[in-house]
Amino acid sequence: MYDAHAMQRDLQEEFEDLKTKNMTTKERVRKLNVIHRGLASRPATASKPNKYAHVAGKLEVTHTKVT
Repeated sequence: MYDAHAMQRDLQEEFEDLKTKNMTTKERVRKLNVIHRGLASRPATASKPNKYAHVAGKLEVTHTKVT
């Protein structure tokens, strides 16, 4: 014979776990949609994208040797 209260408690715990996982997945999807919108709004370029574009200006500074 089975215990209906124990079964209901187990199902409720599983439901709560799935609810938490669903909320986490929804948040991840929301973040990915924000990233996707940001990438989609950029103009397409024919050249290879600059992988260091996120680095602030230090790569463009040229130094000359002082003698």
